[in-house]
Amino acid sequence: MKKIMSLAILIIALFGNSCQIDLGGNVDLTTDTKSEGWITGRVVIPSIDKNKLVWNGLSGVTVSITRTNYSTVTATSGEFSFDEIPTGTYDVTFNKDVFTSNMTSTVTVRRQQESDMGDITLYNYDTYIVYGILYNEDKNTPAGRVQLDLIRYYHGSPLEVELSTITNSTGEFGFTLGGGASITFYGLRANNKKNVKWLDSNAESIKIDSKIMNQDAYIIN
Repeated sequence: MKKIMSLAILIIALFGNSCQIDLGGNVDLTTDTKSEGWITGRVVIPSIDKNKLVWNGLSGVTVSITRTNYSTVTATSGEFSFDEIPTGTYDVTFNKDVFTSNMTSTVTVRRQQESDMGDITLYNYDTYIVYGILYNEDKNTPAGRVQLDLIRYYHGSPLEVELSTITNSTGEFGFTLGGGASITFYGLRANNKKNVKWLDSNAESIKIDSKIMNQDAYIIN
């Protein structure tokens, strides 16, 4: 028995956790020692729903691990996964039609662990989002249930109404703009009057300079 225990101790010293020894002294060297893990995540796109910014899963996105043959397509929920990926650090690319091409994110795979990449955001080339909260003149109380027009400006003057909405009960508003928005200035009008300014700049119009702009506004009298 002492010889068996001595042998068991020697094997454990050599193989560590990669072996199993039962009470009868039998040694199992076939335990899974794969140095692999798995990758999971979700691809999302931003949109406006009832004047709120939301992130919806995007299906049909091709997800590829660079310098390998691993590739998959996102499900309806936007989720994706890779199984039995060798340990290491990888660049993962995300591609679909009119959305941001060659979007790349880095992930590290560890032995027998899940590497969750979380939410990966893609943007439509021709879509811009402006959202925020409309306040009353005190710049503190939300202006709920107000008709709010988004107006295109030309050379500093209001030109035409681009989009309209009704703020929700907490004063939130949101607009989704098409191509060309990034070179245009926009202002707001509440209840068919020219009486709104953007809060941060205290200006009547601002330039849309990013895919998603969080810009609060306030009503002036």
